[in-house]
Amino acid sequence: MLFYLNVLLVAIVLLACVDSASDNAASTATKCFPVANKSFLPTRRFLRAYATVHKDSEERVNVGNFALQEGVSKLAESARLKKFLLKKKTGVEVLNSLKIGDDIAAALESSRLGTLTKYIAKFNKKNPDKTISLIETLTTRYGGSAVEKALASVERSTDSSPKVVDLVKQLRSEQLTFWLHSDNSVDDVFKLLNSAYAGPEFFASPLFRILDDYIAKFNSEKQGQETLIKTLTRGFRGESNFVWLLAGAKQQTHDLRIVNKAQELEEGLIRQWRHEKVEPVAIMKVLKLDNGAENALRSENLEMFDKYITLLSKNSQHNEVTLLGILTSKYGEANVAKAIAPALRREKANTELIAARLQQQQLKGWLENGMSPDDVFKLLWLYNGKRLVIAQQWDMLDTLDEFIMLYNRYNRAKPSDQTSLVRVLANSYGESKLAKLLVTRLEAPLFMSKAAKLQKAQFREWMDEGLEPASILSKIFKVTEADASNTQKLVASHFKRFYDTKNAAQPTFTDPRRS
Repeated sequence: MLFYLNVLLVAIVLLACVDSASDNAASTATKCFPVANKSFLPTRRFLRAYATVHKDSEERVNVGNFALQEGVSKLAESARLKKFLLKKKTGVEVLNSLKIGDDIAAALESSRLGTLTKYIAKFNKKNPDKTISLIETLTTRYGGSAVEKALASVERSTDSSPKVVDLVKQLRSEQLTFWLHSDNSVDDVFKLLNSAYAGPEFFASPLFRILDDYIAKFNSEKQGQETLIKTLTRGFRGESNFVWLLAGAKQQTHDLRIVNKAQELEEGLIRQWRHEKVEPVAIMKVLKLDNGAENALRSENLEMFDKYITLLSKNSQHNEVTLLGILTSKYGEANVAKAIAPALRREKANTELIAARLQQQQLKGWLENGMSPDDVFKLLWLYNGKRLVIAQQWDMLDTLDEFIMLYNRYNRAKPSDQTSLVRVLANSYGESKLAKLLVTRLEAPLFMSKAAKLQKAQFREWMDEGLEPASILSKIFKVTEADASNTQKLVASHFKRFYDTKNAAQPTFTDPRRS
C-alpha cells in the first residue's frame, strides 16, 4: 500500500510543477516544494507580463505539460497492472475493470484494449504454466458467436483502421490454438464461422481457409480423420442440403469467387463419393433425381450426377456404367426417351447438351440392338393397339424421325429398307386413320406446324403412287362421296389443293411442230 501512496504523491508533485510553470511563463522557473508556514514569507506580487509572453514559449509549456501527463498516465497504468498481477486477476476481470463495455465491436476499437494486452503478456510471463490469451478473454466475455461476427465484420470492411486490422490478425492467429485447447470439434468451429456469414456469401468468405486450417491442426494433434467436405456436409445438415446450397451458389454469377468456390466444393464432394464407392442409385437419391425421368432430365443436379458417373466409369470395375444405362435401368427406355425430347428444347446449356448426348447414345443403342423404325414406334407408345395416342406424344415424333434418319444412313446400301416418318406412321395407323388425325391436328395451334409437315409428306407419297383427288375417297377411305364424313371430305379437299398447286408449278412444253 505504501508503494501506491508514493506513486500518487509523485504524480501530485509533478502536476503541481506543471501548474506553476503555466502561471509563471514569463519568469524563470521556480522550485516547487511544500511550505510549512506561509506567515514567515514576505508577500510578493507578480504582474503578468503579457507583452513579453511569446507563442513558442506557450507551445513549449503545453508540450511539456502533455509529456508530463503522458508520463503520469503510464505510471498509473503500470501501477494498475502490478496491482492486477498481485491479485492474479483473470483476463475477464481485468477487461471488466477497464470498463471497455458490452459491445465487442466497440471493444476492438477501444484504446483500453492495449492495457489488457499488456496485462496478458505480463501475466503469461509470470505464470507460464497457466497462460491466457486475448481471444480467450474476449470469447469468455462476449461469446464465441459475437466475437466471430465482429472479426468477420472487420475483415469485410474497407474502413477499418490499420491498428484494428492488425489486432484482428493477432486474434485469428490465437484462435486455432484456443479452439483446440477448448476441445472444440470441427463441427463446433463450423457453427461459429457460419454464424458470421449468411447465404452464398459464406462461400466467398475467408472462413473456408480458417476452417480448413483448423481441420488440419485438429487432425494433427487429435489424430482425427476429418475433411472439409465431411464437415460442411454435416454442417449443412446432409448431402442433399449441401448440394442444394452449392447449386444456388453456382448461380451467383455476379461474384466469381462464390461460383468458383462452389464448383471446387462440388468436385470435392464427387471425389469423396468416388473414394467411398457410393452406388449411383444412392447418389440419385441425394441429388433428388429419383422422382421420375422428366424431373431428372430437367434437374440442375443432372450435370453433377453425370460428372460422378464419368469419374466412376474410369474404374475398371465400373467401365460399363453410363448415365444413360443408369437412367434407363431405373425408368425404362420409353420414359427416358420421352424425358429427353422436351429437355432438348430447354435453354439451359448444360442440361440441353447432356440431353442431346443421351439421345444420340439411345438411338445408336437401338440401332445396334437391331431395332427397326416400326419397333421404335411401338416402344415409344405411339400406338397401343386399340386407339391412337399420337396426339399426346408429338414430342416422340421427333425422336422417331431422328432414329429413321440414322437407320437410313446405316442402310444406305439397301434402298428397299429406306423409309420415312410418314410411311412408318401410315404402316402403323393405316393411311385413312393417319390422314384424318393430321387434318384435325391442323386446327390445334400447338400441333399445326408438325401436322402440316406430315400431311404434305403423306400427300406427296399419294401423288408418287399416282393417286388423284377424285379417287381419294374411294381408294383411301373406301367410301363414296355420298357416304363420306365431313372429316374425310376435308382430307380430300386438302389433297386437291395440294395436287393442283404441285401440278401448276410444273412447266409444260409445247411442240412447235404440232401447232
